[in-house]
Amino acid sequence: MSGSLPLILALDTAQEDCAAALLKGTELIGSRVETVGSRHSEIILPMIRDLLKDAGVEKTDLSLIAFGAGPGSFTGLRVACGVAQGLAWALECMTAPVSSLEAQAEWLRDSEHLPAGEVIAVLNDARMHECYGGVWRVPEDPSARLELLAGPEIAAPADAAAFLARFGAGHLIGSAELVYGDEMALSETLHHTASRSSRPEAIGRIAAMMLDAGEVVRPELAAPVYVRNRVALTMAERARGERLQ
Repeated sequence: MSGSLPLILALDTAQEDCAAALLKGTELIGSRVETVGSRHSEIILPMIRDLLKDAGVEKTDLSLIAFGAGPGSFTGLRVACGVAQGLAWALECMTAPVSSLEAQAEWLRDSEHLPAGEVIAVLNDARMHECYGGVWRVPEDPSARLELLAGPEIAAPADAAAFLARFGAGHLIGSAELVYGDEMALSETLHHTASRSSRPEAIGRIAAMMLDAGEVVRPELAAPVYVRNRVALTMAERARGERLQ
């Protein structure tokens, strides 16, 4: 493909979706999202192949490989990071590790056309009766990246209302509400979107902003974001059906 705008491949396997998007600059060319559970490693490479084929793009045309860096599923994060690193090494290009929480906030800003000053919180189910949380504010410049106010951090579902009030969040998106529901005691004035869907196009848009700001990294420096120190369960915990994410 011709033109000066970078061609960006964005990947996400942080939750139950396996997702990929292709962007030219911040403009979406195509995307694919499939709910696969824990089968990310089986699906991601064929998904990339089909996405590029449909767009008439060769891998060698790619300028930047972005991926959802988490927090999220430990195994899933390693899949996206590993594939991004491998492609970037082979193509001799850079990578953009993008917060999976920020991507959801960016998607909400774009889809709802939120004005400057609005505060967006993201709470995703982190299993073990906890949530991954982050908060962002919409900047004055509509083309600028969201302003980080807090996160990523762990929050208990019962503390969700206090977490949102601490930063004056008027908008909430994420999967936590689907799991914990009334336990979160959300305000009636809060605009909330319960969703566990991947947003690879938002990962790509953020990556384009990172590229402009010189915030992309060499593939060997790309890494997932782990909020928890624990990455494995004991045998007793597994027997009780507990799961890490």
